Amino acid sequence: MENLSKEKAHLWTDEATLDTEGNSLYYNPAARRMLGISEEQSGSKTAKQRWVNETIKHNGIPADMENGHWKGETSILKSDGEQVPVSQMIVAHKSDNGRIEFLSTIAHDITERKELERVIEYQAYYDALTNLPNRRSLYKKVSDLMNEMMEHKNAAVLFIDLDNFKDFNDQFGHETGDLILVRTAEQIEKCVGETTFVCRYGGDEFIVILENPDNVLEVKAEAERILDSLQQPIALNDHMFQVTGSIGISMYPVDGTDVATLINKADHAMYEVKRDGKNNYTGSF
Repeated sequence: MENLSKEKAHLWTDEATLDTEGNSLYYNPAARRMLGISEEQSGSKTAKQRWVNETIKHNGIPADMENGHWKGETSILKSDGEQVPVSQMIVAHKSDNGRIEFLSTIAHDITERKELERVIEYQAYYDALTNLPNRRSLYKKVSDLMNEMMEHKNAAVLFIDLDNFKDFNDQFGHETGDLILVRTAEQIEKCVGETTFVCRYGGDEFIVILENPDNVLEVKAEAERILDSLQQPIALNDHMFQVTGSIGISMYPVDGTDVATLINKADHAMYEVKRDGKNNYTGSF
């Protein structure tokens, strides 16, 4: 138990003392190093501005004054302008008559934890091979899109499946197949532009979401551009690879008002193209 207490005490290295208005009274050496101030500057306006941000000012201190303590995540501004994420605690110190005399704060740098959280979140929503959004990201995107849409708006779901992709894997190996997928993803992204959502749905399947197209002609034109982009030869390992794709299209809200229905209808339309000769697109328009 004693070792655990020592460990916790070691983690909370940045300490400061403030008055009830948030003005700086004292910073310990670790806090001064982070802020880039000297001991003489502990009570300066600069020190206060770097330590007492909007969260502390409007949430932390009022809650501490009312409850006697506050704990939350915020940030401290270093002397070089870098924002350091911290887990911070504020404690109110009272006199014998119950009047709050001053506040003490302790902060622990959580930069590593925040970076790990960002990595985990990225891995959850992005495909490791192509760096495109993945299936989970797609479902969130479509759900959010439909929640935001008014009745007069629409969307198109383009389900893209590469033709005969298994042949590339069988003949040249999965490493080459992966490289083809990466280059194909780049071609689709470049073709549709930065504002259009593109994801790798799985395997050699991709989905493009067109938000509020003006008409069906615009959707068809986008499908044709994607087909043209896929047919651009891919040079890998002294070989030129020619890729084509089949595209099935569903429209919101005509073909459905939920994610699963829209994707299923686009998927079925894509298989119609496969049966009819591939390298084309179709939909219920």
